[in-house]
Amino acid sequence: MLSDFCGTKTHLVLDSERLNLPILLATFLRGHRSMAEYQNSYIRRCDPQIIVTNIDNELYFFTIKSKFPEIITIAVQNGWRANYSSKVESGFFTALENLNSPGCDYYCVFNKNIGNYLSRFVSTMPIVIGSAKNNNYLDNSIRRTQKTVTFISQHPPRAVLDGVDGNFFGASFVSDRVFYEVDLLVATFLSKFCEANELRFIICGKRTGAVEYESSFFSDATIHQNAFFQPRDSEYSTYELVANSDIVVSIDSTTGYEALARGKRTAFFSIRGELISKHLETKIDDLNFGWPLDLPDTGPFWTNISNEAEFSRILYYLITVTDVDWSNEIGKYTEDLMIFDPGNTVLRDLLQRLGADLTN
Repeated sequence: MLSDFCGTKTHLVLDSERLNLPILLATFLRGHRSMAEYQNSYIRRCDPQIIVTNIDNELYFFTIKSKFPEIITIAVQNGWRANYSSKVESGFFTALENLNSPGCDYYCVFNKNIGNYLSRFVSTMPIVIGSAKNNNYLDNSIRRTQKTVTFISQHPPRAVLDGVDGNFFGASFVSDRVFYEVDLLVATFLSKFCEANELRFIICGKRTGAVEYESSFFSDATIHQNAFFQPRDSEYSTYELVANSDIVVSIDSTTGYEALARGKRTAFFSIRGELISKHLETKIDDLNFGWPLDLPDTGPFWTNISNEAEFSRILYYLITVTDVDWSNEIGKYTEDLMIFDPGNTVLRDLLQRLGADLTN
């Protein structure tokens, strides 16, 4: 029966891809047909005290507070954010700006800078926790006999070379071919660099091995005999691969910042913004390293400039820097980029203070 749906469970999951038929029927009977109204019906029926999302780019979540002001709402950031989208004029921050009074009680964020920036668009209290998933991973890394460089792929869930799909920066369209050409550029450079320096080179796939478009995309770039493409094969396989690497290379992926938070020697070739800026003939800043933190275009382990000499400088630095000097260097930045909180003590403390049952 619908009245028994929520029962005595301490927590439930509102999954928009697995609809609850009684609640869906009740929504229809009230004359509503939208997904947002179905979700509102679900919330009314279950009458929760707290709603938490780790899909913080789901805009509907930020409308809940205005409809159910008595419910505590908590958003947990799950990815690095920039203002572009697959739809015209629908970048994340633009979309938030266009919502009617978006809000949530707490926004658990990677760092204070993005928390302050999000507060311009969402009525909320930012809480710095780092990456919840990264904080949850137990590092069981092993030492390899050959030094390994791992490049973090950001390949989308589709083939990119046909040029049909892409992203909008405001009203300007950038095809997948243009958007992801930087990934090939970096992978090609790393392949040659690793061959010349007798390093093992791994491309860490974003997608599972069930699809071939990602490995095919990189096949022309991995040109030396030590190159190896590793698809994602479990929830934490990316973390495991990164943990077992000596040097991690990222363009602008969340995984790169998570690796840095753990103290991993991490290079950021954050050049996507430069290449797209040239393509659109307008300045794109929010793909630069550390945005919205205002940092120079180059630093000890990062560059926003597409230049192979810069890439080599950073990699040789990461190969030769001592552990003590590396720890001192990143200590200047990790609080501003992403903190590391093993076991999610900050998030757990927040939930416990709000009365959430964390025993299950």
